[in-house]
Amino acid sequence: MAQDNTIHADARPGVILTGLLAATTAALFIWGQRGPGFSWDPKAALWIKDTIPGLETVAFLVAWPVARQWPFALAVLSTVVGLSASRHPKAAVEVLGAVAGGMLLFNAMTDLPMELAPSKETLFYGAFFGGICLSLHHDVSAQTRSILWGSACLLTLMPGLALVSAGHLPSAWVISVLLVASWLAGLHQLMR
Repeated sequence: MAQDNTIHADARPGVILTGLLAATTAALFIWGQRGPGFSWDPKAALWIKDTIPGLETVAFLVAWPVARQWPFALAVLSTVVGLSASRHPKAAVEVLGAVAGGMLLFNAMTDLPMELAPSKETLFYGAFFGGICLSLHHDVSAQTRSILWGSACLLTLMPGLALVSAGHLPSAWVISVLLVASWLAGLHQLMR
């Protein structure tokens, strides 16, 4: 009985975080749809385009595996098989669930106008690398954990910046990141 109470007490912050992320995402999404976007979007987009050189190349490199589908699918399949073979079947299931959720989120919102639609690359990469990080968080060394989280953040940030240079609103990228974070937090709570 005492152990059962400890499990529920440990899960409470994660449930609260998941709820806050979901509520924030929904509020920003609804508010952004009214605009379209926010008043800071054009200024932020102009600043990103003027400040960061070579975003068109980054946009191509980041979008290619997702647009072609097979490179991204091969990366996911290899990761899931590798996790299963390395005695981490629960992590493999969590990564697969994370990617499936990212894909479902994108497909559920494909009818939105281009500039307001969530970033496909951000949803896919964020769900994939975020799923890996969360599923292996307690099973890897601190150095490996730092590398995983750094890679996940970089591969979530770069698609957003690249898509802003292609005409997407910065707020759509922010909402994409929040969608991924909400999904990953909820999935991680379910997997626990």
